[in-house]
Amino acid sequence: MKRSHYILVASLSVVFLSACGQVDLPEDILMKTKQAIVSVESGQMELTANLTAVDSDELDLEGSLSLSLDKVSDQGERDFELHLMLSGVMEALDESVTTSLDFQAIHLDSEYYVQLNEFSSTDEDLQLLLPIVNLYLEKWLRIDNDSIPDVIRPLENTTEIDQITRDQLKQLFVESDIFVINEDHGTKKVTGGDAFHLSLGVNPEGFRDYLNQASALNDRPFNTMGLEGVIANLEYVESIDVYIN
Repeated sequence: MKRSHYILVASLSVVFLSACGQVDLPEDILMKTKQAIVSVESGQMELTANLTAVDSDELDLEGSLSLSLDKVSDQGERDFELHLMLSGVMEALDESVTTSLDFQAIHLDSEYYVQLNEFSSTDEDLQLLLPIVNLYLEKWLRIDNDSIPDVIRPLENTTEIDQITRDQLKQLFVESDIFVINEDHGTKKVTGGDAFHLSLGVNPEGFRDYLNQASALNDRPFNTMGLEGVIANLEYVESIDVYIN
């Protein structure tokens, strides 16, 4: 499998100037960025990706994701809107399968809604589902609250203990060693403004330590074998280029 190189353009309101007016070191920039991430109350993210993987099979995937988050309400809920678009080609055993997906989901006034704008595939098994799927294309569907997994359900009736745990998880992320700085490229112009350009790597041991501590704080055990599988795949991530304004 090819080692992957990812580019992420992030826009965060962070002050990177020290009291004497000098620019902080890359390590300080990364630390302040993590602090800004956990303190975000509302925001919008736009992400595009192109992925090519080669092993016994070949995969070419293009995708885009947009996500907007509102502030947490007095009832402990957060409204959001997500839009995911994917298209890709997979080749295996001299066969080629093309699939496209356009999906939206929103949480509004304590209710969840989803809409499928497009779904197509040349896979014979998936094509059997198309007559049913087409009945619901471009129609908003409300999802029963009992069907929503707890991991994506907003916190309701947040207790003082819940808030303490959330604050501990945020601080754990800030202090984690998940990322390492491979190279500092200085500042560059991005969408008309100056941005710090850093090339980051993923630290497998730091990632493992963070998840172990987060699991203990959140009282949610995870699949150890699954975790090790994820960590093993981190070796294919060669670099993550991040631009921070």
